[in-house]
Amino acid sequence: MRIVSLLPSTTEIVCDLGLADQLLGVTVECNWPVGVRDGREIVVGTFTDPSMSPADIDIIVRQRLACAAVVLQIDPQNLHQVIE
Repeated sequence: MRIVSLLPSTTEIVCDLGLADQLLGVTVECNWPVGVRDGREIVVGTFTDPSMSPADIDIIVRQRLACAAVVLQIDPQNLHQVIE
């Protein structure tokens, strides 16, 4: 089975179920279990960077939602690599 997680909580569930070896793609925000991004394609990216504070992120998310802009985006190229 090939598994691609589009949410950090899904990544955690997949790993808790003992299916980490079948997990091929994750989001840039997946951080549990530790190292879960290592060796896997990042299929969902974000606009944030480590230097941003939670308040900075909140402001941008609110602005993007107010004008129906994208907050998270699937990377079609990386997703395609996973499903080939």
